[in-house]
Amino acid sequence: MRGQLVEYAHNHGFPFKRGTSVRRDDTGNGACETVFVESVDILHSAGALWRRLVWVGALMLAAGMLLWLRQPFRARD
Repeated sequence: MRGQLVEYAHNHGFPFKRGTSVRRDDTGNGACETVFVESVDILHSAGALWRRLVWVGALMLAAGMLLWLRQPFRARD
């Protein structure tokens, strides 16, 4: 991964500012690194088993959503 440490802010309804840490021994709020990613190199592709499991998970999610939508409507008391 290649990028730059950045700081960003906005004032849409409330002032907000997020910066980045430049020390390795920071802890607590504000101790994270905010990175603007410019490029990513894939070092090793996932194995066939993991690719299949992604599809199995997606199909299970879709089936669950369809079953949830097909549930009968019950009015609340």
